[in-house]
Amino acid sequence: MAAIVATVAYLGLEARAVEVQVQLIQGLPAFNIVDAHTLGSNLMI
Repeated sequence: MAAIVATVAYLGLEARAVEVQVQLIQGLPAFNIVDAHTLGSNLMI
């Protein structure tokens, strides 16, 4: 099941719209950051 949350990120005095998608599943813990502006940029921590 996935949830989508609209929020903002601050860059100095400017606020930018951000969409956060969350999916909770069983398995090993993982955290992925995907930048939509540079498709293919995927960081796994």
